[in-house]
Amino acid sequence: MKKSILLIPCIVFFMFSCTDITTDGDGEDGRGGRSGRRSGDGRDGSGTDRRSPVKNVCEGESYTVYSYDDCPTDGKNQGKDPSKTQSKHPVDILLVLDTSHSMYFYLNYAFERRFKNFISIINGLDWRILFTNAGYSGDGFFSFLSQGMDGEAMKLEDKYDILNKRYLDRTVPDYGNVFKYTMTRKPHRIHDRGGHVNECEYPPYCQGAEQPLRALHASFKANKHLTRKEADYVAIIISNTDENPESDVADIKEKEIIDEFNKVYGSGKRLMVLSLIVLPDDSKCKKENDDRQFWFPESNLAKQIASLAPKTGGGNFSICLKDYSIVAKSIVSLANQ
Repeated sequence: MKKSILLIPCIVFFMFSCTDITTDGDGEDGRGGRSGRRSGDGRDGSGTDRRSPVKNVCEGESYTVYSYDDCPTDGKNQGKDPSKTQSKHPVDILLVLDTSHSMYFYLNYAFERRFKNFISIINGLDWRILFTNAGYSGDGFFSFLSQGMDGEAMKLEDKYDILNKRYLDRTVPDYGNVFKYTMTRKPHRIHDRGGHVNECEYPPYCQGAEQPLRALHASFKANKHLTRKEADYVAIIISNTDENPESDVADIKEKEIIDEFNKVYGSGKRLMVLSLIVLPDDSKCKKENDDRQFWFPESNLAKQIASLAPKTGGGNFSICLKDYSIVAKSIVSLANQ
């Protein structure tokens, strides 16, 4: 049952102007508030942009999106349906998903609601989706114990089985539900699948240490054969912890990630990184995540992860939003710039 509706006025891009953020009846608070734009924040020259540098930063309390084009707030295009917008370029989307214990609530309950409209919104694009987890094993002595995918795309799932396919597009039967079942978990699904079937392709608690930036870095080479030469590349990091919570500095730098992308794909391909995280200044969302942990608080203000989006013309969004439609709308808008 909806308890309130917060309106974020005149949001982000030329193709959508306003977004409703709703609060579900699960004891969560969606963050609404101001939206606007400011210019600046150009790239450092190491990115893969085919166009001009980032010109605008479109802001609200629950998101920041870095735009190549103007971000008008006059509402002229309000009501335009992004799902019917055709992109000039195909878009390959990689979801780097934290599947650790601290993400139990999201995997088992929240994602099914919050990603409900994701596929319908991007359906105007020529899209392909890959999934990996945020685990990274590295080369240490105990790396063989890790069940992190190290960026490798995982197999898709339907309600009953793990499928022998590693990317999702509209050719996959019942692709909307395959998206839902691949990235969500419900307690009853173990029984639906005929017993405790668990190949650790995607179920929670099968990833090892959360290092989504390192997983993303490794994913470019690991999945090149699954991506399309002419497609833009959108990576979505989804986590309630930061890359290296024990330090103020990530173990891998933004430039290393961008340079690796250029090395694998060449400079003619565009990388955009989005993240659904505990935003760096959002102590309320952090508390909300900490309150859900079984034993010890594990969430972090994701300062390290958030630093990558401005270098790639992507965006950062609060994982505490009740509807992730704005993420899908941003992909559509960025793909058309």
